[in-house]
Amino acid sequence: MPAIFFQEPLPFDELAALSQEFPHYDFKTECESLSDWSRIEVLYGSRLTEQQLSAAPRLRWIHSPTADTDALCLPEILNRGNIAITLSKGQNVPQMAEFVVGGILAFAKQFFHWPQAPHDPAEFWDWPLKETIWTLQKKTLLQVGLGEVGSGVVRLANNLGMKTWGMKQHRSFHPDCKKTFPQENLHSILPVVDVVVVALPKTGVEKVVFGIEEFNLMKRDSIFIGVGWGGAIDEDALAKVAKTGKFRGVLLDAYSRPPPPRDYSLWGVPNVILTPSVASHPISEEHIAFRLFRKNLRVFAVGKINEMKNLVL
Repeated sequence: MPAIFFQEPLPFDELAALSQEFPHYDFKTECESLSDWSRIEVLYGSRLTEQQLSAAPRLRWIHSPTADTDALCLPEILNRGNIAITLSKGQNVPQMAEFVVGGILAFAKQFFHWPQAPHDPAEFWDWPLKETIWTLQKKTLLQVGLGEVGSGVVRLANNLGMKTWGMKQHRSFHPDCKKTFPQENLHSILPVVDVVVVALPKTGVEKVVFGIEEFNLMKRDSIFIGVGWGGAIDEDALAKVAKTGKFRGVLLDAYSRPPPPRDYSLWGVPNVILTPSVASHPISEEHIAFRLFRKNLRVFAVGKINEMKNLVL
């Protein structure tokens, strides 16, 4: 009997409803060893290693209950060539936008440096760090990627009085951006913006957008934040430039090969905050992901994969 592995837990009533409607599937909530993957036909989750993929010859569909697929071994999935991927878009967009704007505010107000302030009352009161605090009013934010997450970031940034610019592969109107630019204009824009946020989807084409040239072009004392798909960022180049002290702050929640290894170039770099793909947390309690998965499972079960919703691969 083919199996569906729920890497992300479902409430009992939802799991029971699926079991009743699809009795020809075995519903698993644990895969303790690689051998357990041999019967998995469907993965409900957003994490898959190369070893697990190799152990799952029957795997045909992955549904990520969030927009975060950074922990999927996408190149190997593409090489397999017969695995569909769907996403529950929109489920955790507010959380991701809040995460990004929270990072911007923390760097703007220098929150990460205040614990190092001297304990002498007079020195503490007059510590020069206070002269470096930003107001976000009229600071320019460049949002690279104007999908649901990028659009959510722009809306929150507008509420803080920031000047928001957007960038897509091709220039197009965006209702919440003051200006939008095509990606070919990136080099001319980077020297004049204060904050750069990269929130690009995993599209299946590995393409670095931010490398050593782009980081060198950024304004000194600027902020760089990356969420979503990590393959757009050359992390070694980012580390090299960050070590010069150029950035006010770097917040990275997306990695080209998660999780980052022990010898990762960005560990311990001053002004760099690394988080383990938590931008989408806490996971929404809404049932968007379950409803979409159930509808898609009905289509998948009869072999109509091309009719599945939110199909990205």
